[in-house]
Amino acid sequence: MKVLLQGGDAAVNEAYNLYLRFNQDEELRQLEEARQQYLHDYNTEINHAKREGEAIGEARGEEKKAIAVAKNLKAKGYPASDIAEVTGLSLAQVKRLS
Repeated sequence: MKVLLQGGDAAVNEAYNLYLRFNQDEELRQLEEARQQYLHDYNTEINHAKREGEAIGEARGEEKKAIAVAKNLKAKGYPASDIAEVTGLSLAQVKRLS
């Protein structure tokens, strides 16, 4: 840092002075901490929502597969109770399939 400051670049010196002033201002530090906490909470919520959405999508995909299997078994004449047991669908769901 000393090498950069000794180089005489006005922009570097100005940035360093702002940095020092920022670190000495308690209110600015608290605002930055609050900002960092908000960003952490926001990212945590986004990641949670993403995982939840993926789980919902996976469950829907599994249900679609079960329905497809149930339709095939029903078309082959298997009893609805057996189809429900094999696919995990409810008996009412199996009976509603066409």
